[in-house]
Amino acid sequence: MVKKLKEILGAYENARARLCEERYEGAQRLAQIDAKVVELKRQIDVLIAEREAVEEWNGSRPVPNWLDDAVRPLAKELAAKAGFPHAKVVGPCGFAFRVFITLWTSEPEFAAKTLVVRPLFFEENGLSFVYETGETTSECPPGSLGEAHGMNLVTAPLPDSLEEILAVMKTPRRPRFSGIAGGETKKR
Repeated sequence: MVKKLKEILGAYENARARLCEERYEGAQRLAQIDAKVVELKRQIDVLIAEREAVEEWNGSRPVPNWLDDAVRPLAKELAAKAGFPHAKVVGPCGFAFRVFITLWTSEPEFAAKTLVVRPLFFEENGLSFVYETGETTSECPPGSLGEAHGMNLVTAPLPDSLEEILAVMKTPRRPRFSGIAGGETKKR
């Protein structure tokens, strides 16, 4: 059976028409994909810019400092609670990071309270403090670095309430001089 030329050419034209239709559909699908790619790239650019802004903001955040953000505010609160106009924080000192908190007033006469605290850094419980009780141990041998840095001083957990902390603060010995500028010694 020989096909007629008309049938052969008709089959060719049908195949060509199907190909053109399929290519048109493919081109439309590619255009849709390209549009999605452009939109996704735009979203990626927005997210990258947002990420960079957050990264910059995150890197510019001040790191909390246990001395400035915990001990100094505590000293200020203790002074206010006890009615002392002055609070001073000195330290940290030594291997134990000892910090000296002193509250004082000079009017109507000199009065002061002191406390030595040490920070404890724990992953689970965060920051906590112990205070030096005034007692000593012989854990570190005489002349050792531990002894030199106050490691033989007994510590206890710092109480939670301001009243309890004020109760464990010590009254320092009265200064042996009078006058702020002169520093003259008193006769005994």
